[in-house]
Amino acid sequence: MKRILCYGDSNTYGYNPYTQGRYSKSVRWPGVLAELLGEEYEVIEEGLNNRTTALEPEGEPWRSGMYYLEPCLRSHIPVDLFVLMLGSNDMKTVFGQTAETIGAHVRQLIQEIKRISAEKNPAGRSCEILLICPIFVSEHIIGVDYADEFGGMAAVELSRQLQPVYEQITREEGCIYLNGADCAKPSTADGLHLDEDGHRQMAEAVAEVIRHHERKGKYQKKYEKYIKVKNE
Repeated sequence: MKRILCYGDSNTYGYNPYTQGRYSKSVRWPGVLAELLGEEYEVIEEGLNNRTTALEPEGEPWRSGMYYLEPCLRSHIPVDLFVLMLGSNDMKTVFGQTAETIGAHVRQLIQEIKRISAEKNPAGRSCEILLICPIFVSEHIIGVDYADEFGGMAAVELSRQLQPVYEQITREEGCIYLNGADCAKPSTADGLHLDEDGHRQMAEAVAEVIRHHERKGKYQKKYEKYIKVKNE
């Protein structure tokens, strides 16, 4: 059985923007992914609302992805594929981040994942890492309660600057890449979180990448190229 660890924020946790609750496991994209892949895979959900890459909100350092990464990964080892989708909460104005500084924190996470997983592997190899660039923030964020936290349209613009940064990290760190904005759109409820359709679309895209690996013997590192090939 192959083990897949999904590490992310509210869009991995399954925050429901319509009820402010949580989608059921059968709706959340990691749950749908498990259904699509079948019994040969174990999909582990590790999503947390407001989780950042490596930034520590005042009074809540545990919301940092770096803060919890090591105990999380060590508690689930062995892991064959680590799916990382973080960066949206780094766009909050209190952190004053740019696409490049968010990318630098993502790189730190990737390097830690490599180090920890390699330490626990008798062969000294790290697990595979699938880096997902977060979905875009849309104009629907204007008017919701937490719009000011993200700077409104500033977050809409910043979310569109992450893709080239994440792509470069993927090339340099030898990861697998998936552009979340190519897979799903944010809900019209708040312009930030996935709705039910978005969760299924994300799961289907991740499943396609994994299945492509099974067919070809290696993961597809450029998802856009795979889409082009698939549609030809």
